[in-house]
Amino acid sequence: MRTIKVKLDSSKYKLEGDDGTYLGELTIIWEGDICRIDISRKGAALSE
Repeated sequence: MRTIKVKLDSSKYKLEGDDGTYLGELTIIWEGDICRIDISRKGAALSE
């Protein structure tokens, strides 16, 4: 299991591994009462 640090930068979060490696970005988007989370990992985009 890897530890992921989340650094706050307004609504964007930078994901780093426990060794400081850049893993990607997590973006939280509020649309009224609905929250959308977009995760990009080194060029590949995931959405939940």
